[in-house]
This record gives sequence, structure tokens and C-alpha cells, in this order.
Amino acid sequence: MLVLAGYFLEVTARKLGIRQLKISTAAQSLLLHYNWPGNVRELEHVISRAALKARKEAKARDIIALLPEHLELATSAVSADNSLATAYPILYSNGLGLKAATEEFQKQQIIQILSQTSGNWSLAAKQLDLERANLARLAKRLGIKVEKTVRS
Repeated sequence: MLVLAGYFLEVTARKLGIRQLKISTAAQSLLLHYNWPGNVRELEHVISRAALKARKEAKARDIIALLPEHLELATSAVSADNSLATAYPILYSNGLGLKAATEEFQKQQIIQILSQTSGNWSLAAKQLDLERANLARLAKRLGIKVEKTVRS
């Protein structure tokens, strides 16, 4: 999860023209212990909003740190166990780079949604907010078998 947060920090820093955007250890802990009732986009939005708040408060624009008070997280969804670490252990492996961890996360998400939709690629694409053809190309690139369904 912190790998994805780091990626969103980089993207947000570029968008806002910040040389370096960091996240404090306390804020990292909050992110790790949050139950994330939404999806990856929720994390992206939390990081973006926190960066905007931090930039507004910062005196210099070179290096800005996100603090716990910048994060808009529902306190009821913060728990002692780390459900994302359990659900996506690959994201917590120290041996993976950002690209490999991101691809593994995408692969796990696609497989999970396909399982939930009983292999319905159109419905899975809709749930993943992708065009069906783009989902098929992404799945192929990630090594997920794309099965053609025969229509009667």
C-alpha cells in the first residue's frame, strides 16, 4: 500500500509543481492501519487532498511533508490490523520495485473482479472503470488468460 501511496505522491508532486513530496512516518502508519472501504482511487484522492492542504500551509515549495492532520480518513475505519497487508502481501514485499508491485497489484485486482463477475469481462471492465478492450490488453500484458466466450 505504501508503494501505491509513493506513486501517488510522485504524480501529485509533479501536478502541483512541488520538487519533493514526502509522507511522515505517523501519516504512513495511519494509511497502513486504515481499512480502505473504497478502492485505489480513494487512496489517490486522500493523497491529493493532503498534498493540497500541506502545500497551502508550507512556507517553502521545495520539500513538503504530509502529516497525519493533512489526511482525511474516517477514524472509524482505522483499525489495529492491516487488512490490506493481508489481502495484498505482494505490496509489502521489500524485494519488488514500484513497477513490479503495481503490476502485481493490477493483476490481483483483475483476477479478483473477474472471479466476482464469474468471468464476465464486460462487467469486470465496467467495475474496474476500463474499456473492455483495454482490460483485455492489460490482462494479456500481465499474463492473465483472456478467454473468448462463445455467444449463442
